[in-house]
Amino acid sequence: MQIRQKPVIKYVLAASLAVNLVLGGLFVAWKVESGHRKEGFRIESALERIAAKLPKADGEALKTALQADRNALLEQRAAVREAHEAIRAALQAEPFDAAALEQAFERSHAARQAMAAAVEHVIIAAAPTMSHEGRSELSNWRKHR
Repeated sequence: MQIRQKPVIKYVLAASLAVNLVLGGLFVAWKVESGHRKEGFRIESALERIAAKLPKADGEALKTALQADRNALLEQRAAVREAHEAIRAALQAEPFDAAALEQAFERSHAARQAMAAAVEHVIIAAAPTMSHEGRSELSNWRKHR
């Protein structure tokens, strides 16, 4: 005696399997990607990627400058995040206060400028000890972001 399944059940099971495979694949990809990230933050990772493209001694000079200014970079990152949080809070505030939002944007702009200055300081500290070839490669760093 053979039990016959309804054709609809076959399609539902196939669709369920497909959805599970897609979600499983996304989960695995997310876990693999997050495992490649270093602790820290994007600018540090970006500078380390740039350092890897430089001649060895020049890359080490950039990494040394990065380590020397790491605390300043971390402080600036925290200031940028706080400024972004202030923007979110101002946008969600009830009643809405346009002046508070404007101040939050001004703080965010200042924090981003300070972060850029901190990154520039790392490059300024490393550049004098680098070869011409290394500085030339470093001059293209914004192209490869």
